Amino acid sequence: MLTPEHYIRPETSTQKQLAFLVNDNLLAETMLVRLQKNGFHVNIYHTIKALKSAIENGTAYPAALVIDMDYFDFIDLPVMQNTEDLKIFAISSKNDMATRLKAAKANVSAFILKPLDANELSKKIAKAFGLEKQTIHAVLIVDDDPLTLKLCQKFLEPENIRLRFVESPMNTLEELEHHKPNLILLDYYMPDANGLDINRVIRQIYSTSEIPILFMTGSTDSKILSEIRKESHFEPISKPVSQGSLVERVLAAIT
Repeated sequence: MLTPEHYIRPETSTQKQLAFLVNDNLLAETMLVRLQKNGFHVNIYHTIKALKSAIENGTAYPAALVIDMDYFDFIDLPVMQNTEDLKIFAISSKNDMATRLKAAKANVSAFILKPLDANELSKKIAKAFGLEKQTIHAVLIVDDDPLTLKLCQKFLEPENIRLRFVESPMNTLEELEHHKPNLILLDYYMPDANGLDINRVIRQIYSTSEIPILFMTGSTDSKILSEIRKESHFEPISKPVSQGSLVERVLAAIT
């Protein structure tokens, strides 16, 4: 299956304090911009004395510390003795065993070599706090049954799935012109056109690899079920939809 179009959840502000202990002003400014976009409140310190003073005065107590090991030593850090929750990220131009052992003994969350990749460090910090971007999959539901729509919303939205609904099958093309989903959930019994008819229209535009389609139906008619399997290449989802079956089938189709 081709890689689907993805939607990214907007980043949310965490207001976590991050102390950046660094000697390089250019590096500090670059990281300041990057990390503030990720929702961190960043304080830059050029000396351990300045960091210690800020902590003692209560103006800042970091949840994370980025330390440049080329200029600063863990043993001198005041925060090392005050919290077990502090996440430490070490950067260094040295890749020898002694430097890495020193970082390991300080229980660093990540060790990043210079020249520093601002994106790499930003991602590692966000991941350490569980703030990394999450992929949101878009699913279009074409169904005129309000109960099914409510159940799909209840079961799928907690799975990082963004839903759009079309209650009239005749509006499907108009919807696809503006929003291309990763997957379509398609009811079989609908007014004006059944699901197989709508499936054939969609397949004039998009292949199965571009937008997979899962049928939903309460039918037990073997002929109808056979046609659905043949044209969609998927086993239909039985109505009324159940949480386990629906979530499992949808995630399998889009991931």
